[in-house]
Amino acid sequence: QQQQQQQYPFQDRSRIRPPKFRRWENDGHSQDPSSHGFGHRPRRAPPPIPSSLEAEAELRAKALMKASPKLCTALLKTYAREKRWEEAISLLTDMESVNAELDGLLFGSAINACGQAAQWTQSLHLFSELKRRNLQASVQTYTAAISACKRGRRPDKAFSLVEDMTANGVAPDAVLCIALLHGEEEEVGGWQRALSLVQQMPTWRVQPNVKVMNAAIGVAANSQHWSHALSILYSLPEKSLRPD
Repeated sequence: QQQQQQQYPFQDRSRIRPPKFRRWENDGHSQDPSSHGFGHRPRRAPPPIPSSLEAEAELRAKALMKASPKLCTALLKTYAREKRWEEAISLLTDMESVNAELDGLLFGSAINACGQAAQWTQSLHLFSELKRRNLQASVQTYTAAISACKRGRRPDKAFSLVEDMTANGVAPDAVLCIALLHGEEEEVGGWQRALSLVQQMPTWRVQPNVKVMNAAIGVAANSQHWSHALSILYSLPEKSLRPD
């Protein structure tokens, strides 16, 4: 057994010794290992992270310098999320001053920013400017303007926009219908408009979904018109919908 251990010494774990490393000493002849890429090097301080305002200002300057609608749209989405409608209008004005091409998407993003801040008059002003320039308004642009009017408690303006979009051949969708139903339970005659909307959806070729029907039921129920709410509920199987 002793002969086997001598022949295969590493089988005895107690005999394993860690390797010895010579500590570098400056004897005047050898060089610092760090000069050859070895050893410890001091870490460089990371570059300062710009604040969100600095990054936003840089993005705005870049959008104006390049007259980029894509960068402008990204900024307008930020303004809409933070309800900064004045800066949205200012950006649109600045983009026009650098001869950028303003399209319906940019106007729609600015309209949405104003709508998120319940500035329905500003939204309608931008929408009128879009129409004056003969730009195509998409269903998303109409939805943004309608949502602005609903937040401003102007259902009359919202439903007049629906008449305008159908006259111009823009087909409504389920998202627009939900926007129309928003807040109708607090308005005079809201339950009647909700019922009319549900009945009119097939003529718009809009396939009703559970969210739209739930919104309509909620309007009728909160307006204390339970019979109409139940009639909408009982009509779900006819539309191949299952109550949730």
